Amino acid sequence: MKNFLKRFLKYSVSGGTAFAIDLTLLFILVSFLEINYLISVGAAFLFATSVNYTINKVWGFRDTKVSIKKSYLYFMSLATLGVLLTVTLVGILVERFEIYYLLARIFVAGILGIFNFAMNYRFTFRM
Repeated sequence: MKNFLKRFLKYSVSGGTAFAIDLTLLFILVSFLEINYLISVGAAFLFATSVNYTINKVWGFRDTKVSIKKSYLYFMSLATLGVLLTVTLVGILVERFEIYYLLARIFVAGILGIFNFAMNYRFTFRM
């Protein structure tokens, strides 16, 4: 249980770092480059996910039993599902409920964060 908690905390720190990158990039893409918010959500998410993988592989799960190639494939497969859910949920929150796109993105991250940890712990960084 101690290792699980330690990994969860490291995953949370790396996820928080990646999420800060995600939000910053999202804001830049929408506000300065005037790219559609849904395209920007997807692009920022995928970039931040690669950063998150790197931090997790090097720091949080360096003693994983899964090869780098295989774990990155798992991670990005989950990210593909994640980007589809993220873009869909953000779109619904913005279009139907008129929630500001950055707040919608934060809300969706909160919902999907625990799910992502569980899936990555189980499959991507199997110990």
